[in-house]
Amino acid sequence: DGDVAITAYTLIPFLEGGVIAKYSVLVNKALDTLEAEIPLSSNHHTLSLIAYNLFLAGRPSAEEAMAKLESFAKQEPGSTFWTTESKYSGEKPSVEISSYALMSYSRDNEDFLPVFRGIMSQLSATGGFKSTQDTVIGLQAISQRASFFVSPEDNLEIGAMLDSETDSFSWVPEPLTPANANVVQIKNIELSGEGLFGISSSGKGTAMIQVIIHYNTEDTSNDPFEVDFLFTEVAEKRKRKRRSADTPDSDFCIQVTTKAAD
Repeated sequence: DGDVAITAYTLIPFLEGGVIAKYSVLVNKALDTLEAEIPLSSNHHTLSLIAYNLFLAGRPSAEEAMAKLESFAKQEPGSTFWTTESKYSGEKPSVEISSYALMSYSRDNEDFLPVFRGIMSQLSATGGFKSTQDTVIGLQAISQRASFFVSPEDNLEIGAMLDSETDSFSWVPEPLTPANANVVQIKNIELSGEGLFGISSSGKGTAMIQVIIHYNTEDTSNDPFEVDFLFTEVAEKRKRKRRSADTPDSDFCIQVTTKAAD
């Protein structure tokens, strides 16, 4: 699907920025080409690009493309995602495909919520994704759809608490309102044991909460192999240029032996 995918990828800026009149004929021909590829393509990435282009163009065929793309989706409790397969890493979730799919849902279609959660589940502790491309398109998708949740009446309080034999804390950050909705609020704590962690909320609004745990584990693995070195001095001297008259001259051989560790 190389040519089709390149066509779809190239077409996105024309549609996202608004079609310029002198390019309208070219854009419509490209859209016709993408529509014709819907029944022919089974590539998840290409179908997601086709669906997004047709959605941006307002063509009814976008629903056909999304229906076919959804037939390849993976389901987990509360989330939907798409995967790609590599000979090096096997099958893994694709943030890029899921992001194009997410941006292809209309505002009144609640089917986007599981896809939104599927993308958020891949978010790293630093607020990005595994690759630059995933981070760019992933943040674009979730920021666009996050705007669906915003209301002028939002006033939400989120609380977090921990109860254990060795540690306890409670935290209630500033209430979330439209004025600070885009501000990240972070709380770092150090734990020394196990315990029960809970999150509470009250009021009206929507928030994204991420709990990140960092810990160290003891490395009990063995080295995969052992290396032995045997140095043997050679009796017969060879003539060579000496670096310094004060440096002793000697010849020796090194025998390297390796074996698998037990």
